[in-house]
Amino acid sequence: MFKKEAPLNSGKVDTLIGAGTTIEGKVQASGILRVEGRIGGEVISEGDVIVGEKGEIRANIKARHVTIAGKVAGNITASGRMHLVSSGSLEGDIDAATIAIEEGAHFKGACRMSAPSNGKGRSSVSGKPADPQPVEPATSGTNAYFQNSNPA
Repeated sequence: MFKKEAPLNSGKVDTLIGAGTTIEGKVQASGILRVEGRIGGEVISEGDVIVGEKGEIRANIKARHVTIAGKVAGNITASGRMHLVSSGSLEGDIDAATIAIEEGAHFKGACRMSAPSNGKGRSSVSGKPADPQPVEPATSGTNAYFQNSNPA
């Protein structure tokens, strides 16, 4: 039921907020944004947002995929995957199609899994919403990986 996946490939980073840099206000990016410094305000990216181990964000984040290895205080909205790695800390709510939280990570908030942003909602052949699938409770010390089921 639970599985551990490798961290997202950071690919080519388009924008880097380096250590020692502090930005207050709205940050908008069209590609991959990596944060090793500090941001306060709002973060919006059409691509991915990666918060490095030394990165700190006090803002709501809206992006395609979000990976947190540092500290975030704010709500996360990801059309794809939200990944909280073992060194990461998140105090805020998550709304994403896929959520992964590694053992050792700090998370305080609520999770909501939305349909992926490909325009397909969760449904069955009859057009009615699919029945919820039973979920076994997690045990202490397990990695958590959740994926929104989207039968076609």
